[in-house]
Amino acid sequence: MIMMGLKFAGDIPFSQVHINGIVRDANRKKMSKTKGNIIEPLQLIDQYGADAVRFTLSSMAVPGTDIPFSSDRMKGYSAFANKVWNAARFVLMNLREEDAYVDPESIDALIEKDKGSIALEDLWILHRMNAVSAEISEALDKFRFHEASALIYQFIWHELCDWYIELVKPVLTNASIAEEARGSRIKILVHVIDYALRMLHPFMPFITEEIWQKLPHEGQSLMMQKFPVPRKVLENPAAAQKMQDLMELIGAVRALRAEMNIDPKRALDAALLIRAEEDKALVSKNLAKIQALARLKSVLLLETLSGKYLRGVSKLGEFGLDVHDALNIQSERERLQKEIARTRDEIDKVWKKLNSPEFVSRAPEDIVAEIRSRHGEGCEKLRKLESNLNHLPIE
Repeated sequence: MIMMGLKFAGDIPFSQVHINGIVRDANRKKMSKTKGNIIEPLQLIDQYGADAVRFTLSSMAVPGTDIPFSSDRMKGYSAFANKVWNAARFVLMNLREEDAYVDPESIDALIEKDKGSIALEDLWILHRMNAVSAEISEALDKFRFHEASALIYQFIWHELCDWYIELVKPVLTNASIAEEARGSRIKILVHVIDYALRMLHPFMPFITEEIWQKLPHEGQSLMMQKFPVPRKVLENPAAAQKMQDLMELIGAVRALRAEMNIDPKRALDAALLIRAEEDKALVSKNLAKIQALARLKSVLLLETLSGKYLRGVSKLGEFGLDVHDALNIQSERERLQKEIARTRDEIDKVWKKLNSPEFVSRAPEDIVAEIRSRHGEGCEKLRKLESNLNHLPIE
């Protein structure tokens, strides 16, 4: 091809060549017609979609290794495509006829004009979008497609969908919100979804093109648009850290509720013990967001937490949940005590095996490793159970 290019076009057709590994079957055997383990790509596309197939192959394309075929991964990335579509549908449902294309210069001007009036989650998502675009560009330049696909997956699913859209949803669906406030929020949302689609486009070109055509845009095709490049004005590590602390607090509340098997839809009363004044101001300013995402009816900022609360801890401080109406405290205490006793018995049995020189010397290495792993898992489970018991409120 290089010689043909030089001969007939006076130039070489490419300057870099990437050689990927072999796609093998689930047992890591090379596919061949004689073995009967060939997988027809068109059947996979019909079953999971072309985008899910492409994304699976890119996510598993680790340099220097072959690619083991995994239908489970394709199912997961098919679900990811649905997640992208649902996020786009939320944006499209909240657009009006007058909402136009949002160019990066207008976003930069908005940030420079009055950064103090912009919501924390907006500053955070713009900072993350900026950082992720740089990381993906670097990974693609180095042909590390698995790293690039992991970065865009994490950004869209866990940051854009799970956090940012959930935070702006109450604002955009509230009819009483001021028109000026809505204008800036929808601009940032449209810009972020536009740039997220640009970063995802090399991996999922079909769904991203379909969505992009429905958004306010300039140009004929997404594939002709510039790939996002980092912009200095969007860098905001302070806002990113504050948002991370709030997310960690909300995540800790959710985790404690889940450990106690409390209905995630049930709203609870809560109390927070925040000692640092800066952190207290951060929580006070974002109390409505904490209540909405952690499913809390009310939140009190206290100087001490009484024994009536189910207690937990986060980086910002301690928190307590009033679970008396949602949980039978005595029954939960008895359940935890029985589970602790059972877990201790299992740990003792495993420990006796590991302390037996005869067992360790005669048993296969993989069996010994499995027993050690079970011991570690049992100790971790015991620690969590004892922590839950200690955090139960006083009746």
